[in-house]
Amino acid sequence: MSLTPVLIVGGSLVGLSASVFLAWRGIPHILVEKHSGSSTHPRAMGYTETTLEHYRMVGIADRIPQTPQNFRLRRVKASSLAGEWQGEQAWTPGEADTHNTGLSPNTGAAIAQDKLEPILRMAALEFGADLRYSTELLHFEDRGDSIVVQLRDRNAGRDYAISADYMIATDGADSPIRERLGIAREGVGNIRTVRSVLFKCQEADQYLGLSRDTGKNSP
Repeated sequence: MSLTPVLIVGGSLVGLSASVFLAWRGIPHILVEKHSGSSTHPRAMGYTETTLEHYRMVGIADRIPQTPQNFRLRRVKASSLAGEWQGEQAWTPGEADTHNTGLSPNTGAAIAQDKLEPILRMAALEFGADLRYSTELLHFEDRGDSIVVQLRDRNAGRDYAISADYMIATDGADSPIRERLGIAREGVGNIRTVRSVLFKCQEADQYLGLSRDTGKNSP
């Protein structure tokens, strides 16, 4: 049975960020992710100045395209790609229309998750992280002074065990690890259901172009 100081379960944004920060500090660890790589769907988009400050600390902020000063993501309702905007609102409900500028060396980023994850993955590898994709957590046991986990290499069809001093669960909002530990979620529950669609349209640029001065549809 192999040993590691830290085991990270889940290789999406949170797991990869944890791996980057640990590896930058020289802390050996293993990250396991049951999927073979990042999702091809853009998923999350929009990261604050504070997030970029953390990435700047480890020297990778310049790899992430940042937004211009005063740029703010917005949500827009429209009848079609070519139709008039019927209304717009802040990207985050309750967000102020204006925000402080010049307080950070970073401006935030409007990069999709499927583009950010490869940047984080490459940085983690450069720092010496051990990333194991197509590797599924089957079972874990807290033995007090260590966590013993059973893993399955889905490509090789091989099961093996790892002992870790600490385990970080970054396996999503519906985390099986959190559920097994009996850590409940608190709050108002489901607020709304949001669906997103990814499609390709070669003619989209003429409809989605934005004016740098007004932020409205270009004529």
